[in-house]
This record gives sequence, structure tokens and C-alpha cells, in this order.
Amino acid sequence: MNLRIMLFLLLFLLALGSTNALAQTQACSTCPAPTSETTAVAGTSDTTITLFNQGISDTAGDSFDNMSVQEGVAGPGTDTCWFNGSAISPWTTITGGTWTVAGTDVPGQHNHWGYDNVGAFTTTVNYYRTQAPAHGIAIPCGFTFFQSMSILCNSTWQVYTPAAGNKLTIQINAASVQNCRNDMSSSACQTINH
Repeated sequence: MNLRIMLFLLLFLLALGSTNALAQTQACSTCPAPTSETTAVAGTSDTTITLFNQGISDTAGDSFDNMSVQEGVAGPGTDTCWFNGSAISPWTTITGGTWTVAGTDVPGQHNHWGYDNVGAFTTTVNYYRTQAPAHGIAIPCGFTFFQSMSILCNSTWQVYTPAAGNKLTIQINAASVQNCRNDMSSSACQTINH
């Protein structure tokens, strides 16, 4: 066999092998990301905090079980209860929780994560009910946060919510609180008499 033909075949086979390896590397480095998220009220905590259970999915029906999801700040929030001299600092950002899909507080619930706790502690609610009006802040008052959600894929967090994020709201009324979670596909609210 001619040396040129052998060299050509060898180079061809090497190129084919590296193309295959590149395709396999690209396939392994991408992960499905949720394209839909739904929210449901799951209960309460500390009397005035709502526990929300989220279901995530994509059009291919992929399983996200055992993957981690994490919240981040999608944009600046607002605090309409705060007043100058308040014993409580302005509250305009979320805490940055991390959950395991089908784990944490929702073990075995396929493609669900939670609980996302939305609400103010009872002491905060009681403080603002008495102190805010004494300082010229009307009740109802409340807090609004914009939450981004990411999923962990090959050691990289991928944001899967729209740029504006999910809107979380807490409203302190005279005899109740209302906690809402408006995500990319649905919304849920709970009014708690307290």
C-alpha cells in the first residue's frame, strides 16, 4: 500500500475519532433545564410564613430528581413597611436557599422542590403592625422580592427563570398576612389570619 494512502487513512481515522470525542463531550456538558415551574401552597411555618412546593418540567419530560436548585436575586426588591429609626433593617432581598429536587422537604415527589418559605416572622409582623402606623406608614405594608432560580449542571449553575425572575410578595394587613409566589408558569397565595 502506498505510504501516502496509509498516511491519509491514518489522519482520516484520527480526525473521525476526535470528532466523535468532541460530540460526546458536548453531549455530556449540556443538561436539560426546566422550562416550566408551578407553585402550590404546602402549609405554614412560624404562624405567618407560607411553605410553597414547586413542580418543574420541560417539554421533553426530563427528570430533574436529585439535581440541586438554588435561588438568587433577580433584581432589587421593595420594603414598604420600613421607616427611619426602625429596629428592623430594610428587607429587600431573598436569603439564597438551595434545595434538592425530590429531596429536602419534598422527598420522593418527582420533579418537585421545596419548601420555598415566603413570609415574615410573627415578631416582624407584630412589630410593623404597631410601629409602622406610629411612624406614618399605613397598614397594609409589605415586601416584594424578585427571585432567580438556577439548576446545577456539571458544576455550573444555569438560570432557568426569565430575567425578571419570580415575584415573591408579603403583605401585612391589620388582621392577616398574605404571602404570594408568582413564578414563570403560575402563582399561588395564602392568606393567614393572624
